Amino acid sequence: MIRLQAVDDKLIIDAGPADTHLLKQVVGTRYMRSRGVWESPATLVQFSAIRKLAGMGLSVADSALRVELRLEMLAAKQEAAKTKYDIIVSEPDLYPFQNAGVRFLGLGEQVLLADEMGTGKTIQALIAVKLIEGFPLLVVCTNSMKHKWAEELEKWTDATAVVVEGSAVQRAKAISSVEDIDGDYAVIINYESLRLHSKMASFGNSVLSEKESALKELNYINWGTVIADEVHRAKEPKAKQTRALWGVSANAKFRYALTGTPIMNNPDDLWSIMRFVSPNEWSSRSRFRQRYCNVQAGWHGGLENRGLLASQLPELDTFLQPRMLRRTKKEVLPQLPDKTFTEIRVPMTSKQATAYKSMMKHMIAEVDGGYMVSVDPLVMLGRLRYLASAFAEVVDGQVVALKAPSNKLIAVQDILEEGGTPIVIYAESRKLIEFLDSQLSPTYKTGLITGKQLPQTRSDNVELFQQGALDILLATTGAGAEGITLTAANRLVMAQESWSNTANKQSHDRIHRIGQENNVEIITLISKDTVDESVHAVCREKEVQLQRLVRDPQWVKAAMRGEI
Repeated sequence: MIRLQAVDDKLIIDAGPADTHLLKQVVGTRYMRSRGVWESPATLVQFSAIRKLAGMGLSVADSALRVELRLEMLAAKQEAAKTKYDIIVSEPDLYPFQNAGVRFLGLGEQVLLADEMGTGKTIQALIAVKLIEGFPLLVVCTNSMKHKWAEELEKWTDATAVVVEGSAVQRAKAISSVEDIDGDYAVIINYESLRLHSKMASFGNSVLSEKESALKELNYINWGTVIADEVHRAKEPKAKQTRALWGVSANAKFRYALTGTPIMNNPDDLWSIMRFVSPNEWSSRSRFRQRYCNVQAGWHGGLENRGLLASQLPELDTFLQPRMLRRTKKEVLPQLPDKTFTEIRVPMTSKQATAYKSMMKHMIAEVDGGYMVSVDPLVMLGRLRYLASAFAEVVDGQVVALKAPSNKLIAVQDILEEGGTPIVIYAESRKLIEFLDSQLSPTYKTGLITGKQLPQTRSDNVELFQQGALDILLATTGAGAEGITLTAANRLVMAQESWSNTANKQSHDRIHRIGQENNVEIITLISKDTVDESVHAVCREKEVQLQRLVRDPQWVKAAMRGEI
């Protein structure tokens, strides 16, 4: 018999040795040897799991029943908030679904907002923080989005924005400057810098070094709210930036995770993100895996998560749904224009084709400046991706630039001649984007978004494009696929797709989002019979196929021929 009672915010579980194996399956439980009882946080996670595991052999005290009822009522209220569309009087400019999102965030306190890209998650989060008076606010985002968050913060709230950037000394000075701010403020920092200014939380059996566990500048601020934008950047629990996010948010009352990227394909990703949102409910990945996932030995020798167990989904939904809200653009913005896709297969120029075939056959190709050499199949795939888009120039064996002739340039010029501007062009390779810019800028007014630029420069180029001062905006899928609006154009050319289908979809949604008034066309350029064909095929299927790159030589060869 398992006996359950509640004391404050903890569950006290009295059980015999025969029930030990059951309680070890429940996330957050631990045996208190000095008292001979088990303890766990009092959340719906523990109540749901213990009830299902113990079955008829469970005795629940009135104290625990009262806590469980209160949690269930809060969960029901939170679920109801998802469809509470009536206007928030102080914010008349919101869409009805955004009203519901603001209520969901404010009521839930620790939640994941996973609305599809282009639905205004930033606005919903900032207004929620303003209404709940959740300052001081820490925003963790990508480097390219720091200044955009500052702009939106000043637009929707009265708080002062502090953007953390520059050298280590400059970053520390920016953080310390909040002491002189009279009123509400928000500190905005990117994921890479976060780990340098916050202590880290532990994960698994890892032992933190003295430096990792030491308090740093951000840990001395009593954060009211921590927002993790593009939170899929924190899906790897071993990464320092993920554990820094966990560490800096530990005492924040409000924790908002924002992402437009579906995260249910890999339950481990979901666990890591929800560990930030609600650490009491998601404290142990091993127990989460044991109870809710199909975990098997992987090809690499370790454990591989094959997905959620269908039999456990109802229990998982019991505590996941009140903490997660996802709505698609089609669902909440039926007035949004249609999106169509066009694929154009373009042959390589003869010069490209010669180099491409030589690289495939001999792992070496003669290009401008000398020879392009590949030392292994993965490097060769990268070299072939260059050659499938343009010719190359090397210095000391390193590819320094792409150049004419280029089948992708010819195709882009044809598209511009036929349909004109404004237009957005994306590619995974920065070298390809810079090459296209160099060829198009003499004729058109162009702007760039790449990881090589300062965030403010990228922000300025977006604003110029939106104002009509630029004809063409060229961006990499790495630097320009998240958090920006390019609705001045209704045509987008994917000159080179990313291996990541997520990055491709994010790029598409830069023009297909709130503010778009015209039907959108996504044009994808694919070099015939090349690795481009394989990238496109992989992106139509699950991205886990990429694992085969490092263990299946025949797959690699087929990818080079575009036969995947």
